[in-house]
Amino acid sequence: MVAFDVAVVVWAGLCGSMTTFSTFAVDTVLLATSRPKLAWKNGLFTLVLSVGSSIFGLAVAHAVAFVR
Repeated sequence: MVAFDVAVVVWAGLCGSMTTFSTFAVDTVLLATSRPKLAWKNGLFTLVLSVGSSIFGLAVAHAVAFVR
């Protein structure tokens, strides 16, 4: 069974990620109506930064997990 504290953190993270993604989606669609080229740049930059941050986070977690 998962500890209550862990469950709270996981659920808060999931809810936070959903609101962040929906805000990104709405802002990008609104931007696309007036400046489509900038909307593409925004989407591409967000994708690259997100994947890069995920890879960095996994590398840090891996390093920390094997230091102990």
